Amino acid sequence: MADLRTSFPTLEDVDSGNAGAAISQAVETDPIAGRNFSGSMVAKRASDDTLRFLQLDDAGNLVVTLDGAGICKSGGTDGTPVAGSTSKTTLDDITLTAAKTYRNLEWSVCNLRDTVYTFDVIDDPAGTPVIVKTHEVIVGSGDFTDSGELHCFEFDTTGLTDPVLRMSGTNFQNASDFRGTFSITEDAA
Repeated sequence: MADLRTSFPTLEDVDSGNAGAAISQAVETDPIAGRNFSGSMVAKRASDDTLRFLQLDDAGNLVVTLDGAGICKSGGTDGTPVAGSTSKTTLDDITLTAAKTYRNLEWSVCNLRDTVYTFDVIDDPAGTPVIVKTHEVIVGSGDFTDSGELHCFEFDTTGLTDPVLRMSGTNFQNASDFRGTFSITEDAA
């Protein structure tokens, strides 16, 4: 029979007062219950209480996101300008899913004339439209291009039947082609 190596306990069990307990092997996706492990090497996943190895990039930095999980939905003029107008003109719609939470509106818009770009959350745009939430961006002399994001632009589509996020443009005095892109994050949960 081969000689077996002795396991030397290294963790004190504070609940029972025992001198120590051996560190157990922890493999990614193992359940957390009943295991002694070094917490600096793994993390607990909140949704199912399983262990996960911490992710590092090639430079050794911990990979994190400030936004959380989600699906990016985007739209815009896609390099083909939409003819300018002094009337409110729809540039593009992003189809939203009912009963979801959306956040983080981002945009990049430009025009060579004074223009207001409007981002409307609309329910039932083809039937009886109801504007649920709005944000406006104005461009003009000295600022023909505007890019930005609103982390606090958040809304829930629960109770809506056919929701969209619509980007529109309105020139103030003279018509000039509209250009722009926009996006919103749909929460994964």
